[in-house]
Amino acid sequence: MKLRYRQFYVILFTIAAFLLLASLLWERKGIEEVIAEHELDMAEYTNYDKLYALAESEEQKTELNFLKANDIYGSGVWLRQGLIIVGELPSDQRRVTLEEVKDKLTTYVDDVTLMKQLNQIAGAPDWLGGGEVGRVYYVLNDEGTETIHFSYGVISYVYQDSNGAEQVELLHKPDQYEPKTYEIILNTPDYGITTDLAEMAKKAELIVEGRYENKLGTTQRTSNLYSDEYIFIVDNVLYGDVNETKISISVPSYELHVRPHDDRYYEVRAAGPYFEKIEYGKSYMLFLRSQAGFDDYIQASLPFQISFDEGDIATLDFLRTDSEEVKIAPNGDKLVFKRDALGIESSDRISGMSRGQIIEKIQAR
Repeated sequence: MKLRYRQFYVILFTIAAFLLLASLLWERKGIEEVIAEHELDMAEYTNYDKLYALAESEEQKTELNFLKANDIYGSGVWLRQGLIIVGELPSDQRRVTLEEVKDKLTTYVDDVTLMKQLNQIAGAPDWLGGGEVGRVYYVLNDEGTETIHFSYGVISYVYQDSNGAEQVELLHKPDQYEPKTYEIILNTPDYGITTDLAEMAKKAELIVEGRYENKLGTTQRTSNLYSDEYIFIVDNVLYGDVNETKISISVPSYELHVRPHDDRYYEVRAAGPYFEKIEYGKSYMLFLRSQAGFDDYIQASLPFQISFDEGDIATLDFLRTDSEEVKIAPNGDKLVFKRDALGIESSDRISGMSRGQIIEKIQAR
């Protein structure tokens, strides 16, 4: 009797297991059908035409106009936000996470398959690039500081570090991938360089001795030129007319250069050529001139200042070391932006002179 009951329970368990498996397979089939039905065909969105066709109101079309005008990455489509605007994706569509991307990369087949997996989570890539480089971006946070980049078969995680600088972590690359290094020389503009003391004095409207008190800030002077504003304490006027004991000085700090690479643009700050750094409290002699419409003084020449050590021995200040800034592109390429030093050491006859000798030559001009 016990054996008969045992056989009955085995048969009953087998039937239940079969029904459960069938239910799971049916449910899985339903999920796959839903995914296939709603799978995003990114080839349909190479431009904004289909998004405009899906727009049901003038308000939606206006929002698409603003979206299209944002061409910071060049030719391409802001796809995810566009689909949200026309109601194809919910406004609270969640974003993919870095952990999810890395998890799916453990079973990586190809970019297309991975993008389909990510689209099942995020709905669509945030940006679908035009052109031939195959650029696709998935933004990981609302601030836009973390992004997954697909470019040239390379998948990378692009993020901002604690200093706001862009960093790149390669997550996947083809076996034949070889990153390249590009050196870009940022030329120093012609400011009328002179190391002749008499020439420096001739160009100056005001020659003063003193020390820097503090830096007020940085001001944008032109579209790409930024200047640092300083307060300078005047101890002695060697030439010119100034009654204030403190004057404002504006010194070009850096030039903002923008260079394209693989349809992206990179901003770099090229250091100004006037000096390596300002040392507060140190004794300086400045050769200055005024500028129309401004109260502060600017440099009369390049170089424009002489520093003195405790023994009153002079050093002509100018950029003596090469400046260099490195950017890593999402495809792994390294961009090395360099500004060469002025290289005028051989013509410098001021460094090594005493303060008394310099003042004597200025007064004898």
